[in-house]
Amino acid sequence: MPCKQCKDGKYKWGNTGECKYDSKESCEKANPKKYSEMKQYPTPLGKTYEEYEKELKEFNLSAEPKLEKVQFAIQDYDKFLSQIDALDKIAKRDAKKVLKLADDMAAFYRTVRQASFDASQIGKNADKQFEKDFKAAKELGVDAKPFQQKRRAIQQAVSDVEKAAEIMISKVKI
Repeated sequence: MPCKQCKDGKYKWGNTGECKYDSKESCEKANPKKYSEMKQYPTPLGKTYEEYEKELKEFNLSAEPKLEKVQFAIQDYDKFLSQIDALDKIAKRDAKKVLKLADDMAAFYRTVRQASFDASQIGKNADKQFEKDFKAAKELGVDAKPFQQKRRAIQQAVSDVEKAAEIMISKVKI
């Protein structure tokens, strides 16, 4: 484990050491046994510390470019978040519209169902009244054709309302 630079500019031995050395050399001199062992013996991956140090210099790897790359990547996420926020606003706006439409459709559905039910009740009441009036007209010898025409007109109107309600309800599934 090599000497590492701390945030305050001092050096420490490894990850857990104290940040008390003013330079890398003083850190390495303070830990000669550990440091010399690292230089002499290969790591489990087969390279010595010197070989790793040479590669580091050769490829000019440092913490700063990595930090810049990470900051750049974080900025990309901010861009993604702002795009998602814009879409979220649209989705919420549209969701409100859909909920309003759903409420309107539910009210429409109830109104259509009620109209169909009311028309059916009116038709039943008209039929009962027709039976009484038709019977009375026969007994009195009065022409019942006008009653029959009105009855057919009422039945047709009830049928039209029920068909219209059926068509509207079948097109709108809630």
